Amino acid sequence: MKSNERQRLWSRWRVYVIVMILLVAYGSPRTFLFNGAGLVGNAAFADEPKEPVVGTQTLLDKTSVFAMPPHTENSDNDQNTATTDLEEQEKPNEPAPNVFSMVTPKAKQYNPAVLRALERKRSILRALIEKLKDNRASLAKEGDQTWKRIQTLAASAFKTNNPSIASKDAQQAIDLLVTIESDFTYANFREEIRGKDASEILSALVDFSVSHPEHPRLSDLERSLKRLTHDNWLSMASGELKAAAPDDSGFSEGWLPIASAWQLVGNGPEAREAMRQAIEALPRMTKPERVVESIFEICQHPSFDRSLSRELIADAAEMCEQVSNKRVSSNYLANLSGLSKTFGLDTEAASLFRRSVASVDRTEMGSVWQKETLTQEARTASWTEPPEAVFAICAKMEKLRYPKPLITANAYGHAAIAAARRNDQPQFFKAMLLTENTFAPRRIYDFPEYLYTTRLAEANILQRRWRAAIVVANNVPDPYLRASYLFRVMRHAPQDVPLENLQKLFEQFSEQRWASPACASYAEHRVRTGESLLSIAEWSTLLPSASMRAAAFAGIARTAGTKIVANDFGNRLPLSSTIDVEDVNSLLDEAEQSAYRVQQSLDAASAWLVIARTSQLLDKTGRYEQAVSNLNDNLFDAWTEVWSQRPPVKRSYNGGYIDTSDRHRKQEERMIAGIIDCYRHLAEMQTDFGDSRGAMETLLNWANAAGFRSSTATFNDDNFLRMKALLNRLQGATGVGSESLPLANHHFYRYSRAMVAAWSKDIPNLEQLIAELTEKSQKRGNSSSDRMYPARAFSELAILHAERGNIESYRDARRSAQSLIARGSAGPEMKLALATSDALAGEFALAESNLVRGTLLWFGDASRPRSQLAVSLAANGQLEKAIGHAQRISSSQSFYRTKAWAAIAEARRKGSSESVQELLEWTDSMGSQVDRAAVFCGLAVAAASR
Repeated sequence: MKSNERQRLWSRWRVYVIVMILLVAYGSPRTFLFNGAGLVGNAAFADEPKEPVVGTQTLLDKTSVFAMPPHTENSDNDQNTATTDLEEQEKPNEPAPNVFSMVTPKAKQYNPAVLRALERKRSILRALIEKLKDNRASLAKEGDQTWKRIQTLAASAFKTNNPSIASKDAQQAIDLLVTIESDFTYANFREEIRGKDASEILSALVDFSVSHPEHPRLSDLERSLKRLTHDNWLSMASGELKAAAPDDSGFSEGWLPIASAWQLVGNGPEAREAMRQAIEALPRMTKPERVVESIFEICQHPSFDRSLSRELIADAAEMCEQVSNKRVSSNYLANLSGLSKTFGLDTEAASLFRRSVASVDRTEMGSVWQKETLTQEARTASWTEPPEAVFAICAKMEKLRYPKPLITANAYGHAAIAAARRNDQPQFFKAMLLTENTFAPRRIYDFPEYLYTTRLAEANILQRRWRAAIVVANNVPDPYLRASYLFRVMRHAPQDVPLENLQKLFEQFSEQRWASPACASYAEHRVRTGESLLSIAEWSTLLPSASMRAAAFAGIARTAGTKIVANDFGNRLPLSSTIDVEDVNSLLDEAEQSAYRVQQSLDAASAWLVIARTSQLLDKTGRYEQAVSNLNDNLFDAWTEVWSQRPPVKRSYNGGYIDTSDRHRKQEERMIAGIIDCYRHLAEMQTDFGDSRGAMETLLNWANAAGFRSSTATFNDDNFLRMKALLNRLQGATGVGSESLPLANHHFYRYSRAMVAAWSKDIPNLEQLIAELTEKSQKRGNSSSDRMYPARAFSELAILHAERGNIESYRDARRSAQSLIARGSAGPEMKLALATSDALAGEFALAESNLVRGTLLWFGDASRPRSQLAVSLAANGQLEKAIGHAQRISSSQSFYRTKAWAAIAEARRKGSSESVQELLEWTDSMGSQVDRAAVFCGLAVAAASR
């Protein structure tokens, strides 16, 4: 019995311990009944009147939450249950339990975190009130009412006992005070700038926006800034230059953007005044090179007074005597001679030319002296003479016994410049190809090769080929030369210059030529694209030199009072809620949408290539031109990736540059190889479609990329051989023949000519060369290469006959090639070329048997024949086999893969009875957006033929 009683007491004690822990945690005042006796649980209640104890221990135990059953609506059941429990508790032989009970007053307790948050808000509120109470007198009527509201809320926040209500009122008061503080700050700022001139106001606006980047009234400042007039901005620009130091590189050049801005609004007197300031600044400049360069720019400005040309050119000639580098001085004098001819100053031109060649050391070898003289003659002639005259000078240089690439590089570049100045496109293309042909065997990082490449950049700029000029400039290793030509491009086309590290470019190379005009154009471009004028003004004021700041203000002035329309330079995604498989435009829209989604630049270029091809096939000229433009954009983006990942180069002891990482150089060459491959396919497609102008533009880009990759412009380089082949095909439309790429001969000359004939689709010439190759391969002492060449030539001949449907001629050529392969004259990889001809001729089993491993030189791997096999199988209705081959084409060979999928989609739409839903589900199953674009292109061709 005692053991049972102890067990019950022990269970009651555990309940008591739990209750005590809860009470300590919540801190409530407590009154306990212990065996019917009242105990005070909190000293604070000791003096309160004692309430009589209601009930006994037994009754309290029966009515506590531990003993009461859950409440229900049936009161009789409740009463019966309570009675039953009471009877069970009063059974005999069971002692009354020792119960611990609690009575808790209803005093609400709050989370300490809530109280701490309230204290923080009260502290902030006190600080804001103290900060703003002295400014209360400046409040308007509406502000005074707001202040009274704040006082009411603050009183509630400090006196209300309920933390939730106090915290809410404190936050409302803080929000109102922050608003008032912003208004006070803005009002004080407006008062400070009242009566100041435009320059001081601009400086204050920029400082305010920097110190208060989140201020709600910045939009008001933006509107205030936009109210500055054209004259205000130009006044600030003039003020910057008048306060500039003479050692500023743009001390004179900085006035030219101001003159252009005045000329834009038809204010001739102000434009002439700016030109006068530019001329008067020349004698004060500290660098003779910049004086001469500034005179060149002044004399070519539209607002220049031609009557001053003789005097200015004479001043520039005198300044050339102070240039320490005699070669640079000689170049300046030759250019001044050409400039004089543009003003009709023939006597002065002749004198200046004699002075330019007089500085050449006559003690050098005769050929060297002649080379220097002819180079300066070409430089002078490029200003006024036709390109044919410069070509004649180049022909003289070719006859000299001096390393020809070093002689003719500059001269052909000047011929291109002469053609660009006369807008003679055929001669321009010819001169540029000759220049690229000269540069290709040379390493661009060497000295003086990288100096000569600037002729390419200059010719591209004069021809308005901005991106081509940027590619040339960004591949120049010398950072100062690169910055100078990027500035020159930016002066005309700021939207094309990559924005990465552009701020760094302005900061580090502010002393370079054309920096000031570049700032003007870039600032104007940013305004016209809808960028915040405050941010542009801030950027302008932070430019490192006064001439650059003045030019930026002049650029902003050119936008004053004009309507600004923000341009979206992102990818344009055509909107299409549903796909209509019967509508060509709807399908092409979906193809374009897929192309825009491709992230990798080279993959996106492949997608746009198949879209361009399809658009031209469907006579969608506008879409074709846009697709080619987008393709070129993606290839330019690929170049941008190359430049962004390129590590710095080191200057060597001889003036050249060397790579800091051989591993990166190899990675870069692989990336450029992809760019070259895209240019090749694009040029071939444009030639096939008769787009001669587009093909020539692509040829120039292709030649530049191939030359930079350290290719050699010889008959042993397939890139330049393919270019010669395309030039043969384009000569009738462009007047530019393959002689524009006079590749150097080597001992494989006859075989290379055979490949050019094959790629030119010149069957008679190819057959003649095959006979010569066969005869040579049968001579005693021939090499393994000599025995292989006829097999390759017969394979190319078989491809040409198969393309034309000449099946018997195809079989004859194929048997000849197969015989040579079987005899061991050619390796098994030669079967890849045969597989292509077999696929074209419909010999599918033969084609599949010839899909061997390996790579054939100047042909590639199995991707090309497999792509052609997929196309032919799809046209034949064997879709499953075609799909199998398409899936096996490597994703790195995007051009061949897209060609296959487009043909499969076209055949599937034409020849199957699939529902539209099934067709779209198949399209959506394409794992690559590039493949998806190709499929939509194929469906578009099918829809056009239905």
